[in-house]
This record gives sequence, C-alpha cells and structure tokens, in this order.
Amino acid sequence: MSFFAFAQESLKPGCPLWFVAQPTVSQLSRKIDWYLNFQIMKSECRIAKTASVELEQIEEAWGIERPDLSVASPAPVLIPSHAYFPNKQIVILPFDGAGDHWAEAIQNTARGLKETRIRIFLPDALTSEEFKRSWPKKNSAFIEEIELVERKVVP
Repeated sequence: MSFFAFAQESLKPGCPLWFVAQPTVSQLSRKIDWYLNFQIMKSECRIAKTASVELEQIEEAWGIERPDLSVASPAPVLIPSHAYFPNKQIVILPFDGAGDHWAEAIQNTARGLKETRIRIFLPDALTSEEFKRSWPKKNSAFIEEIELVERKVVP
C-alpha cells in the first residue's frame, strides 16, 4: 500500500487564491478538506432549492417572471478559507480529465476574482509538466504568480 504526501510548505502564505479539483479526483483536495472541516464534501452534497408550487402559482397569477438563476452543474465552488489557511479563498473547480479545459477555467476564474497570484493543487491524474503544457498562453499576462502543488507517492 502506498500513501501520498505533499510538501507542508505548500500551505505557506503567499498566494491569496488556491484552486483544487473535486475530492473524487484529488487526494490533495481530501487532505485540504480535513483542515476546512469538510466544507468541500458538504458543498458536493448541496442540492439547489426550487420554488414551491404555491409560489409558482402566485407568480403566474400576478404575471411575475422570475429570472433563471440556476447554475450549470458541475459548477465551481468558492470557499472563504482565511480562518483555516494563510490565504483568502479556495476554489473547487471540477476536473473532467482534460488539463486544457481545467487550466482555461482557472484562468477565467482568477480573472473574474481579480487575483493575480494563485496556487494550484493538481488533480491526481495531472502532472505539473502536463499542466504547464496545457496552460493557455493567450490572455495569461494578468497572472503574476502561479505555484503548482502535486501529490507525491510515499511507499
């Protein structure tokens, strides 16, 4: 049986925004989730609420149109983590097995959050070299610092 580890210095201060994949594809996410008091696992179990039948009837009777605020699944989850880690927030960004899609989503999310320094905890199936090859060069000038953390197998 092999165990995994990651360098404890990867939890040091520096980057205010951290990215992780969902726990099903990342042992690092499961480890970080322990420190977050299982907020990542709880977020995966969340079911979006829907409007009641009574509310829909009232809206129809009064001619009120409610805007569609639904979120596509799987969607990124933003967790404020300053109480647990030396950063501001962690984004759980679903990983579908394609490094180029994941890297592009990281860029778009960082740009939307206006963060220029990011730390990325790579999913188990993605090495740092693969991630570097898939990182989109176009529109990446706004990111000043990227730190990659990958798991290490300990025999």
